[in-house]
Amino acid sequence: MDASELGKRLAKRLFALRIPANQLYRGLGYEYQARRLALDELQRILYFQPMFEARCRTVGEHFRLELCPDSKFPSVVNVDLKLGREVRMSARTSFSGARRAPERPVIEIGDHSYIGHRCTLRAGTGIQIGKHVLIATNALLSGDPGHPLDALERRTDAAPPQSLGRIVLGDDVWLAYNVTVVGNVTIGEGAVIAANTVVTRDVPPYALVAGNPGKVIRMLRPADTVAGGLSRAASAAMPAPTARGRAPVNPPRGLGEHGSVDALREGLRHVYEQLFLAPGESLDSDSIQRVDAAIAAGLEEYRRLEQPARGSSGTATSENSPRPDTHGPLGRR
Repeated sequence: MDASELGKRLAKRLFALRIPANQLYRGLGYEYQARRLALDELQRILYFQPMFEARCRTVGEHFRLELCPDSKFPSVVNVDLKLGREVRMSARTSFSGARRAPERPVIEIGDHSYIGHRCTLRAGTGIQIGKHVLIATNALLSGDPGHPLDALERRTDAAPPQSLGRIVLGDDVWLAYNVTVVGNVTIGEGAVIAANTVVTRDVPPYALVAGNPGKVIRMLRPADTVAGGLSRAASAAMPAPTARGRAPVNPPRGLGEHGSVDALREGLRHVYEQLFLAPGESLDSDSIQRVDAAIAAGLEEYRRLEQPARGSSGTATSENSPRPDTHGPLGRR
């Protein structure tokens, strides 16, 4: 065996050497984690968090800066920060403001909100984040396009002031992993933006949005939002619930020959569930009452439109007499 072959075998055995794991190394692993955690906490309390708070305009009580291996101090450039109570934030976060903003941009973060790792918040004219907002890792919020569209202007100028926007996140908004929000955008309270979504337009409250560009997939709280829009007036004037917990509906005379009120109610509920609920979900009692109230309001309107078809004595026209075309869709076969 020549020297080169011997050297290869020795090197191969050397690279394969390992010490079997045992309880000693398990304990050493716990000791290492505890020591790193204690050291990070001391650095946060005595050094990094006070330095960061000194760069903020206001900081609420119980703010916590979470240190991470690749960063221990957030980047803050040309922007004022206002932090609410019990805000948690990764130290791997960058805050900046547009250079050509009319005034120094302000980024406000509401109480009990969380900003994850590697998030970038670049304010055009400002960013306002509500309470209990969750922003996951790698999110980008930018109201500043950065540069003009004109190629020659891009060589020397930043984005013009008229192109800057303001981003507003309502309370309880959740931005999932790698979400991008750009432009002049307002996201309503309770909305959820799915992972990898790009948002360029306003989002209604309690909407689930996904895709590029982001589109509303469905509403998350139909009882509080969409159903309320069916007939707020009818809901306010809703009759007292019956023993079944539903508003009583009295069909006007003449409707029975064209269809069942119960069938109409069940049909509208089915359409409502298909439009606004996920598979397997069903309407709760509050939604049922609101849908029934909207049906009641529609039937009242039907009764009003049916009045011209009645005789002078107030009785319904004969079944064989022609009916005027004022009944609407409910009056047709």
